[in-house]
Amino acid sequence: MDEEVERCFACAVPFDFAQRRHHCRRCRNIFCAACTSRERPVLLYRLSDPVRVCLRCGNEVGKENEFVDRHLKGLTEGLEVTVTRGVSAVLGRRQPVSLILSADLKTLQVVDLPSLPAYHDASRPPSSLDCPRILMHFPLVDIGGVSEEGPLSFLILTSTGVRRKFETSGPGQRQAWVAAIREAARLLPSMAGLRKRIEEERIQRATQERMAMAERHEKDALLAKKREKAALRHAIADKYGLARR
Repeated sequence: MDEEVERCFACAVPFDFAQRRHHCRRCRNIFCAACTSRERPVLLYRLSDPVRVCLRCGNEVGKENEFVDRHLKGLTEGLEVTVTRGVSAVLGRRQPVSLILSADLKTLQVVDLPSLPAYHDASRPPSSLDCPRILMHFPLVDIGGVSEEGPLSFLILTSTGVRRKFETSGPGQRQAWVAAIREAARLLPSMAGLRKRIEEERIQRATQERMAMAERHEKDALLAKKREKAALRHAIADKYGLARR
């Protein structure tokens, strides 16, 4: 809970009535007003208007927004391509497929999009037969490189040595997708790693806060016991006319 966070995630200033808590809209951590003084759009979370972000996210969100502006829409909508290398092991035949970025932004997928038969009943809910079939996929973290191969083709290489060649319908598409895949492979895994590190830091900070709170409660309990004992000694001393100690 937010109320359990007693200090700013960045500068560790304690929160009180005057020092309020503020969320960074990108990393979701809790900061003081000074450490969330910047406002930036966070396009990956569909926040097109400037919102409050922490200093670290303010420095990093610019490249992320540029990627979303230039490449993300095309990657998530997909591109019709033809697999021209490794096709026998994957498809068994040369055919158009769609190259698309997965919804979780972690994997580049090659999917088969079969057209619906003429007798398809539009009133019937779609079944698994209507859904795209994933023929192969490339986790972005495993993409070792993307190179241009001729005027219409590009080659994806993975860290495990897999090589897949794709042919587009035009040189403009080839150039745009090579740039987009390179940027996605460079940026998105690092963003996922950042979120993981932020979550680990948040858990660590919350653990430290709980330990500090438990230690304070223990000290307060010991102090209360000492005061009770002192009050009891004073009461006994007053009753029998003894000097207080």
